[in-house]
Amino acid sequence: MEKLLSVVMLALLASSPAVLAATPEVQANSILELKKQLALGENYRDSGSYELAGKEFEAVFKAANQLGDRLTQVLAAADLGYNYYLSGQNDKAQLKLEQAADLLKPLTAPALSALVEDYTGLLYVALQQPDKARASFAAALKNAQLANNKALIAGIHANQSALADDALTHLQQLQASRAEVEALTDDTIKINLLLNIGEQLLAIAPSDLDDKQQQVLLKESYLALNNAYQMADAKNLIRPRSQAEGFLARLYAQQKRNSDALLWLDKAIADAQQANATDLSMQWELHSGKLLQAAGDTDAALLAYQRAVTHLSSIRYGLPVTLHSGNSSIKEIIEPVYRGLADVLLVQAAKATTPENKQSLLQAAVDAMETIKKTELEDFFKDRCIIDEDASVNLKDAVLPGIGIVYPVILPDRVELLVRLGDSPTFEQKSVAVKDSEVTAATTEMAQYLRYGEGNYRKASRKLYSWLLDGYDESLKAKGIKTLIYVPDGELRKVPFSALLKGKKFIVEDYTIVTLPSLTLKKTVANAEQKPRALIAALSKPDGTSIDELLQRNIKGVFGERGLVDLDNAAKPAAPDPQVLAKQRTELIEKLSLPGVNDEVSALQKDVANTTLKNTTFTSSDFKDSVGSGGYSIIHIASHGFFGKSADDSFVMTYDHNLKLDDFKVMLSGENIKKNPINLLTLSACQTAEGDDRALLGFSGIA
Repeated sequence: MEKLLSVVMLALLASSPAVLAATPEVQANSILELKKQLALGENYRDSGSYELAGKEFEAVFKAANQLGDRLTQVLAAADLGYNYYLSGQNDKAQLKLEQAADLLKPLTAPALSALVEDYTGLLYVALQQPDKARASFAAALKNAQLANNKALIAGIHANQSALADDALTHLQQLQASRAEVEALTDDTIKINLLLNIGEQLLAIAPSDLDDKQQQVLLKESYLALNNAYQMADAKNLIRPRSQAEGFLARLYAQQKRNSDALLWLDKAIADAQQANATDLSMQWELHSGKLLQAAGDTDAALLAYQRAVTHLSSIRYGLPVTLHSGNSSIKEIIEPVYRGLADVLLVQAAKATTPENKQSLLQAAVDAMETIKKTELEDFFKDRCIIDEDASVNLKDAVLPGIGIVYPVILPDRVELLVRLGDSPTFEQKSVAVKDSEVTAATTEMAQYLRYGEGNYRKASRKLYSWLLDGYDESLKAKGIKTLIYVPDGELRKVPFSALLKGKKFIVEDYTIVTLPSLTLKKTVANAEQKPRALIAALSKPDGTSIDELLQRNIKGVFGERGLVDLDNAAKPAAPDPQVLAKQRTELIEKLSLPGVNDEVSALQKDVANTTLKNTTFTSSDFKDSVGSGGYSIIHIASHGFFGKSADDSFVMTYDHNLKLDDFKVMLSGENIKKNPINLLTLSACQTAEGDDRALLGFSGIA
């Protein structure tokens, strides 16, 4: 929402007397061209093309530096910082905004200073540093008042409201901001600011307000958005008009007036197409699909979702992995489109009148879900190119005698279970009437027991069995199927499929379970003549330098043999005294020691030819060299590991260093590994992040 302010603010600054007075009187034409290039970058940015925008801003920054045009340099640095912020690259954003602030120090340009401070405040909001955000907004407001720039003041007030402690305060602050904006004289500025305010109002949950306050929220939302629409319509500003129409549709949908919402969406879609605003077209088609599906018009809903997919496909690889809000683009943008499409396809498949039509719809639904799973891996590793389509195979199309596929799809009102029986080329479909919230509750209950030994997992385990396998268990056994490929969806990743109970019997007693992150696998060519040889890497006593790295990590704890070891206190010692630190380090080493690993290693050494790296010999360099040699078809790691919300948060301990998943990605993609693939990679003593179903994408994704 904040990006709606940026073009307006920079346009104001470009014509501000305070800025023009300070602009050098040299090479005026070149400087004017740079301002035009900045405007082009802003257009790219406001349409979501952050990479293209960044190239324009970077070019302007370098050219302005060569011209000695300090103010244009500041504008370009501010634009770059804000662009990084919008694309979720907060570290780069902070560096650029600090650079802009440094360049401003010898200048007298309060309006520009206000803009830089405002952007910095937004960044601190994203970084969840409210005190710094408040200080930045206060400094921005002071400079905007010095410049007597009413539009900047109104924009800063609107952005400040994001720090409100509760819904009512947020509403009241936005109400005051709307009144402030209505007093401005420039309609273009008013439109953008009202859209900003209207979008924030739409995000306030009515359930957090009483009945009277909800009426105020409804009135304020309508006034902000309808006024923006009327002015955009009068000035024939097509993109802002589409935004206003789409937001008004959301407002009507919140009031359960879906017919009115669809009428507004039709207008919004038409304007987005006229403005060539692919990002808006995708949003409005998605919203339209949801409303049409709710109305029971699945044919129209399918068309809307398919158009949304088409629009998304053209911008998907330009989307940042992490949005400026801190949320992932897959959860906010990509998954809703493809899961919505899969939902409608599955509804239609259940009603299909011919086997051919049914299979076509089911295959398309699986393809939609596979896109989600692929982008989840991209999101986890922050790499849009992690999966090479030309070097992968999809098990959806493979003939698998004696092997079954269990492919659940979690939807808001049900779980759709897709199953393939042995060498059958077709999927069977069963809809299980269980809400996604019930699935979450069951997986959480079972995971709590498996993680901490709390509660009783059996009830949850039996529920999950009844939802995920019961309907096909007998058919699988009748076909003599002994191996199941299981592709968990969302929350189901938190619990092992093999631990589901049928009565008192675990399903792993009947089936060999292969759990995969998706049906798309990397092609490998196994060396049939190579005798199995294992690399065993073990850390029973972590007293090397990796323990010091661990103390600096921002995680609550790591599992030891006697439960979770709390790192909060260890990571923040009460006193810097060397003796105290040494004592704490010794205590942590003892808590994290894994004496059981010694027996584990001894047993493995008896069963397979091996090379063993243990404790002091299990160094990061020796491990990398051994894995990269391609001489091992089995790699067994018995060490502490942690899998967080992304590859950056995840690691495995060696004696001297904590290896990140990117290190493993490099090791496992070497030429020697391609010639002699690893057949089995196992880990023990590892932990996943609490409450994040994506954490298990880590090593399963790399494998």
